[in-house]
Amino acid sequence: MNFKALFKYIALVQPVLKSLSLSILLCLSWILMTCGPSEKTERQKESRLRLENEVSVVEIERQGGAIASFRLKDSDINPLNWSLSVDQMPKNNRSGAVFKGHFLCIGRWGSPSAGEIQAGVPHNGEPSRDWWEVLPSARKSELNMKILAHLDGISVERTVKMDEIHPVFTVHETFTNQNTFGRISNVVQHVTLGPPFLSRDTRIYSNARAGFLQRYSWPDPYAHAFTWPHAKEPESQIEIDLQKSDYTGNYVSTHIFDDSTGWVVAHDPNQKLWIGYLWHTGEYPWINVWHQVENDLPIAKGIEFGTAGIGTDYKDLLSHDSRFFGRNSFEYMDAGEKSTKKYLVFLLEAPDKDDSVLQVQLLYNTLLITTAKGMKISMELSLSL
Repeated sequence: MNFKALFKYIALVQPVLKSLSLSILLCLSWILMTCGPSEKTERQKESRLRLENEVSVVEIERQGGAIASFRLKDSDINPLNWSLSVDQMPKNNRSGAVFKGHFLCIGRWGSPSAGEIQAGVPHNGEPSRDWWEVLPSARKSELNMKILAHLDGISVERTVKMDEIHPVFTVHETFTNQNTFGRISNVVQHVTLGPPFLSRDTRIYSNARAGFLQRYSWPDPYAHAFTWPHAKEPESQIEIDLQKSDYTGNYVSTHIFDDSTGWVVAHDPNQKLWIGYLWHTGEYPWINVWHQVENDLPIAKGIEFGTAGIGTDYKDLLSHDSRFFGRNSFEYMDAGEKSTKKYLVFLLEAPDKDDSVLQVQLLYNTLLITTAKGMKISMELSLSL
């Protein structure tokens, strides 16, 4: 035997064998990690994701990312019980999720431009149509998701956290402009209430201030401006109480805030139930209240807060100064810029069906609700904004 040649051969193949062994180990590790049980793989199988505590449960759709349900465990009433059918959806959205409950508008609020539609951009952006990816979470009371709106070049990372005790959750969303250029955009939290929570008796309370009806907002939003909750239809001179839901016409009323925190509460006196939202007005300076009726009964009530005010296309908004008391109806995102926006949601039994909400505050981690009759409801949370 030629031992010299054998040793030479072993010296040549030894690095190859080591590399092959390492590759086999890596493959085995990957198989074990992907085939073993994990929160990510379990949640990835679900089309509707669920967070809960002892008193409440929130459910979120993976396709479209909508918060589709928020209810107390001892009740079947879901205030977010609203959706469109596929046939009711805009044509450029029918390949994905339908609008429902509380969904996210990205890139624009409402219809894209004619050129954007031609390019395949859906109404209200891709995140409300497409599938979201579920990411690992540190605890059961937390949910992490993300999506990339390819056509707009904007990514969204979302963290939803449920309070340990109370029927309250928070949502933190980070928006990143993935483009190599700056762009104008919008983010709107399209919260839509539906029956049976919504009825002619439903009340809307908010600290919103100056505003206008969308129909008369362009080109001069000041021309027919008013102050919450008293609106007036300029042509008919009909006055609308925006706190009520018994008006038999359709409208969208848009408002800004004087405070650093914005809030809105919807009250169903028949079910004695409140659903409320709270956010920083530096992040979301506008609220749009959409009232839609059919056969004189309300079928949808939008309490949509965001960065969009005047609901027209960007070409019009940029043609002249369209600010309303200094607020633009869009925001600018530089290339690679990140922007984090947050809000808090609560669902409570109303202590008095005839009482109204006067103020909502978040003092550090304490949620404080004050009513017109002087009642104060205080909850110490495990969450914060």
